[in-house]
Amino acid sequence: MLIFNSLAATCQITFTYVYFTFRTKHWKEIWTLDTGLILLSIWSLWIWTDCLVRELAQTVTASYMLADSILSIFKVLSDVFMLWGIWRLIGRYRYMDIDAPTFLPGTIIAFIMLFLGLYQWIELLSLSLTWLSFSDLKAIASIANARSAFDVTFTAVEFCWTTIAMIYVSSDYKSYIGSAENQHDEYYITYMARCLFVIPLLCIRSFCEVVIVGQINRNPVNLTQIYRAREVTYQLFSVAFTIMVRLLIPPRQKEEDPLAQKHREALEEMRNRIGTQMQSTTAQGNKTAPSLEEFFKIPALLGQKNSIDNTPKFTRKTMKKELERLQLLYKGWVPVYRYEEQDAPTEDDISVII
Repeated sequence: MLIFNSLAATCQITFTYVYFTFRTKHWKEIWTLDTGLILLSIWSLWIWTDCLVRELAQTVTASYMLADSILSIFKVLSDVFMLWGIWRLIGRYRYMDIDAPTFLPGTIIAFIMLFLGLYQWIELLSLSLTWLSFSDLKAIASIANARSAFDVTFTAVEFCWTTIAMIYVSSDYKSYIGSAENQHDEYYITYMARCLFVIPLLCIRSFCEVVIVGQINRNPVNLTQIYRAREVTYQLFSVAFTIMVRLLIPPRQKEEDPLAQKHREALEEMRNRIGTQMQSTTAQGNKTAPSLEEFFKIPALLGQKNSIDNTPKFTRKTMKKELERLQLLYKGWVPVYRYEEQDAPTEDDISVII
């Protein structure tokens, strides 16, 4: 067991370092995932240290059991932040916008799991303190039952929301590639496809947690072996997830962030279309332009939503947002009337005016 924990901790820390070395710094959504991986590395290091102490049969005080209770908060928070990070990435893929709004489902589940996890951790800490104080066995049993209930609830909620994330990505991916207007947006399709291979690792890990926690609460005889199985499955799929997760995020590069580049290109395309359409509407500046409010409503500025128009979904959406911004900015603006040659005032008209 010591060899496995040593290998797991080494791999976890190493691949977390690799992740931070090669992933982009431009995606603001990934800070939750970054936090989760750091906390997971700390917890893996603690598991290895604890296993080393046990293997070497070192003499420790009774209060040593508090260390495991206190440091288990790293595992709880790691689960919360990693699942939250996955949902934030899903929101990034869904909106495909550098200024995308907060993806509400991810935020909701993060707060629910954070509440359950912290309550479970407090119960575990209380249980350890109760044991050390040699309290009444009924009080210990009461705290243990409450802690077990929240442990089951936490793992069940984690499994459900991880599975929902997998189903959500799968359905969204199928609907996206099934649309003719999206077939040119390889950026979106690539990262959504990778989610279908990475998120199942968290699904399997959380499923193992649900099964094992259920076995623990049945008061089995081989409790030590079950706890070992829990450590093995958890660390095994955690390391696998850490290895694969960087496929969900663009690599670090000197060039501009791909999504920011697409955003900039979409704005440039919108400006070009506005300039071209204005030249066409005013006959190269020889006619009076319509009011800007009417001009920005011309359908040709956004193109046609059919198979002939090759404008990707993200580009069209960005252009539409820019057009809406310009409509609000220049609302009520009217151009200076341009006199046509036949409408220009004659000398007689001028003399009458004078």
